[in-house]
Amino acid sequence: MAPFDREKANVYIERYGVEFDQVVTSLYCVKFLFSSGNLCFVKSSCRAEMKKKIDYLVDISFTKHGFVHEAQCECGAGEGPFEHCKHVRTVLYVCVKFVQSGEVKVESSCTQQPQSFHKSKKHTGSPVKARDLNMGGAEICNIADFDPRPSQFRNAANYKDHFHNACLNFAGISKTPIFHTFEPANMYAYSNDHDYFSTSL
Repeated sequence: MAPFDREKANVYIERYGVEFDQVVTSLYCVKFLFSSGNLCFVKSSCRAEMKKKIDYLVDISFTKHGFVHEAQCECGAGEGPFEHCKHVRTVLYVCVKFVQSGEVKVESSCTQQPQSFHKSKKHTGSPVKARDLNMGGAEICNIADFDPRPSQFRNAANYKDHFHNACLNFAGISKTPIFHTFEPANMYAYSNDHDYFSTSL
């Protein structure tokens, strides 16, 4: 790789009033790039920012001293030989990082990641309401009117009291959630219910 650095990259792009802005650094950090290169010429592909299925071919040539000689890109604004679009600037930024650290962030190939076809994908949609469930063979009914009890036991006049007493008279102390729906007992009424003394306790 030619001795290319940030200063020499700025010499090229400052002539056109552009810089390594947030867009360029983000394209590099999210691995939009996959590249190959040699001593004086860098050829790379960079994804389009708005259409990620489109790749633009970027060509940059360097002098033996590391200065940018020519650059071009396949995007609409990338006609050479002195192009400075965001894709060209991203590749220039990659060259600077590569010379500094010897590493470059590129998109991983399909064989670089462990296979994951047996793992379920994260569900990002909203939960489906019960009334919208498509259950084959199930009878269509109004869930609001559904009552599993036999018809002779539905809407009984004293069913509320019967259920309340059955829970309270259950042997032992129960911590089932149904007890949280009952109002607590009035202890003052309990103590005075059968109080036959002249003075209450």
